[in-house]
Amino acid sequence: MRIRGCVRGDFVLFLLLSVVLAGHALGVESGLNAKCPVLTDEDTDPDYSTTYQGKKVLFCCPKCRQQFLQDPGKYLKNLPQFADLAAPAPVAQPRPPKILVFLGRFHPVIVHFPIALILCAALAEFLYLLTGNMVSADSARVMLVLGAAGSVAAAALGWLAAMDAKYPADLMVILERHRWVGAGSGLLGVLAALCRELSSRSRAARRLLWCYRILLFAAAAGVALTGYLGGSLVYGPDHFSWQ
Repeated sequence: MRIRGCVRGDFVLFLLLSVVLAGHALGVESGLNAKCPVLTDEDTDPDYSTTYQGKKVLFCCPKCRQQFLQDPGKYLKNLPQFADLAAPAPVAQPRPPKILVFLGRFHPVIVHFPIALILCAALAEFLYLLTGNMVSADSARVMLVLGAAGSVAAAALGWLAAMDAKYPADLMVILERHRWVGAGSGLLGVLAALCRELSSRSRAARRLLWCYRILLFAAAAGVALTGYLGGSLVYGPDHFSWQ
């Protein structure tokens, strides 16, 4: 009887140890936090995540994800993934003038208009090439002029907004790409509009028209890429992942 009791006790102990070790191994393998680092009482949702310093971080809602991205070091103590990483000491940086910071806040208000106008201008010009309908060509011309003007304002306000941006290092790289690709797309749009207007007054109208179309389609592609990079700043670099 004692032998059986000992055997049973050892078997139960073995099962408990197996469960503990398996749970520990699973946690190490996944490396994901079960609780939101911002609202520490809330369980995480796999649909809301971001990548920080090569490690995936889960949140309970998109608002917490955005709050984390503004100042990750503040929440690292709540993440088991970064238990061995001390929060970096904040480095005091001179802030830009308040008026420039305030103007930069209008970037999200204006940026949607040149995005829509330039993309629609490219679509209208493509339809003109397919159908020969002059309504599409005239629509593309008007939308491009408005979109090019709007892109100059949006790019300028975007650069002002970036002056006071607070993102982790990996997102700062995306921000830099977002700024340069956006500025380049706006420049392509302006050059396309100039070629389109000059084509009606020049003997080399055919060449200018094709230059206009190439620049317009390149500007549309750049606008789409700029929008993707901007979305990565808000929703995280893996927001297009299939989960």
